[in-house]
Amino acid sequence: MVTSFILILTPKPQSNQGKHPLRPKPPLILPAVGKLFPNFSPILHRSIIAQGIIQKSTKGYYLQANDKDKTLWTLQPKSQNVNLADFQDQKVEVKGNMTPTPNLIEISEVVSFDPKPSPTPTVPAILFSPNTPNSPNLPDSSVLPALYSGLTWELTQSKTILFTSGKRRIEQEGVYLQSSQVTDFPQAFLDYYTNELTNLGFKQSLNSSEPSGTTITFAKDDLFLTFGVKHILRFG
Repeated sequence: MVTSFILILTPKPQSNQGKHPLRPKPPLILPAVGKLFPNFSPILHRSIIAQGIIQKSTKGYYLQANDKDKTLWTLQPKSQNVNLADFQDQKVEVKGNMTPTPNLIEISEVVSFDPKPSPTPTVPAILFSPNTPNSPNLPDSSVLPALYSGLTWELTQSKTILFTSGKRRIEQEGVYLQSSQVTDFPQAFLDYYTNELTNLGFKQSLNSSEPSGTTITFAKDDLFLTFGVKHILRFG
């Protein structure tokens, strides 16, 4: 009979006596990128959404965020499609990307939380006094500038008009002319009559600017002319 022997060799277990048991090393965890660079992004240009009020300084537009720190973000539009002037002093939400420059956001979109008013129509008007009796005719055209041609004049009527000359308040019949509404402030209309009346020897006697409109009165002898605009504000 043949007997076989099998030899198995095993290493001797190492003793941990007097030593701490071996423990796996914990994984290396890096802090979040946002915590490392909370107000800029040197490489990744992280996206950002912030809310606050857009304001303007001598250096440009910035956002005063409504977070607890009232963070100030300088705003830089990514394209000409973003017009920050349209949102000045409004509560907004801006979307964009951080940059390597601290507290600078490249803006791609602005959403306003404030109601947007429709364009403010203005109505240019002219008052002449005196006029010829019983008809809404203009005074002698030789002593007045030609009617401003850059507007469409829709209304001409006789009207009792109150004028101011120095400390005198004068009430008499005159002619009232009113144009159609325009959305852009008609500065050229005001400049035209200011220059023309001055050249004709008229003297300015009153200048009034209020939320409801602007009026300017010129006088020469017994002839008064007031011109200006009325604002019509409406929200859409």
